[in-house]
Amino acid sequence: MIEKRNAIAEVMRRAAVLPLGHALEVRSYKRDRGFMLVREGEADYRLIEEGFEQARVCVRCEDLKRLLKTVVKREFPRSNKLRIYETGEFREWVSRKVL
Repeated sequence: MIEKRNAIAEVMRRAAVLPLGHALEVRSYKRDRGFMLVREGEADYRLIEEGFEQARVCVRCEDLKRLLKTVVKREFPRSNKLRIYETGEFREWVSRKVL
């Protein structure tokens, strides 16, 4: 678990070394809201938002920080601690159960 104020820097650091096709998941402390960041290319990412809004956005590496700032504010308005998971290879069809 990390502080929300450090979340964007930590996600950017981990996303830079993430293998192609793998995902990073960021969840609130209660795990009821969050987003997933999937690396699709050398500089391409897909952000899947699951929480207050349901959205899927494809983004280039240079625009990722600005998008993360917006999503963190929207999804975690009152959270102080966030959970970051490396989920391994991303498969769209696998259904996940949120606890």
